[in-house]
Amino acid sequence: MNAFGHLIAAGLCALALLPCAQAQGTYPSRPITLITAFAPGNGPDALVRALAQEITRESGATVVVEGKPGAGTFLAAQPVARAQPDGYTILVTGGSTFTSNRFLFKKLPYDPVKDFQPVTTLAKGPLVLLVNAAVPAKTVQELIALARKEPGKLTYAEASAGTRVAGELFQRTAGIQLTRVPYKSSTQAIPDLISGQINMMFTDMTALRQTADGRLRAIAVADAKRTALAPDLPTLEESGVKGMDSVGFTLMMLAPAGTPMPVVEKLRALVSKAARTQEVQPSYSNNGMYPFLTTPAEMSALIEREASMWREMVKVAGMEPQ
Repeated sequence: MNAFGHLIAAGLCALALLPCAQAQGTYPSRPITLITAFAPGNGPDALVRALAQEITRESGATVVVEGKPGAGTFLAAQPVARAQPDGYTILVTGGSTFTSNRFLFKKLPYDPVKDFQPVTTLAKGPLVLLVNAAVPAKTVQELIALARKEPGKLTYAEASAGTRVAGELFQRTAGIQLTRVPYKSSTQAIPDLISGQINMMFTDMTALRQTADGRLRAIAVADAKRTALAPDLPTLEESGVKGMDSVGFTLMMLAPAGTPMPVVEKLRALVSKAARTQEVQPSYSNNGMYPFLTTPAEMSALIEREASMWREMVKVAGMEPQ
């Protein structure tokens, strides 16, 4: 190849690399929309909004949070799966979107592997078991005894795929029968729990605030260890119900498949920096979560590990796909 040919080849290579270089150098240059699977007012929503505010301050680009709760997180996942892969429409959801949903539904309106590009995980948090104060049980074993006395009489709220699995696994492990009542979100279920229309539910740790006036009672936390938010609250494991420390909550951020990696890495860097600020840290601790940040590759591996775990949990819980 002559000198002119080398010059043309070099020019073509430079042009091929230009979009990635521009994406990395200028992103974000316009508003970013974070579509979440959470209803306003719950713990994950509060954390996402705190992160969005800090990313806006750091990057200069407005970050808008748009909640689309319900339908097993389908309402949030679908528009992101179909969005342009440019880093301006991002999904923030729980791990169930990519793990337990594979086994809870016969057909998903998105491909949990092919339609999304992992960015980073954001947080982890356990579930807490709450009962209405009128339920005459102050411990897990008392609750189990009550349920065994009248099979099917006690009701529990299903507010997400994760809480449904928690409820089903609790029944199977404890050898009891409860009646499931589905809700669009935990913020819809809590008022019915307070009024006594349902008897119990698994939910995120922010619901502990609802126990202050005595209308709700926290029974146990579904985690491997006690939570700093309620150090006197025993775990289900301590209470004699084994194998429920894996039903906790993982908050994840993903972009549409095909999003350039320089954009993914820039967004991940902004999120990681925001998560470590003094402004955002209280949104973790106050909502019963702790920071959990990963690379895209680490997150992909985590999803596959947890999917394998959920396959077994759904099987043990005796649940059939809907």
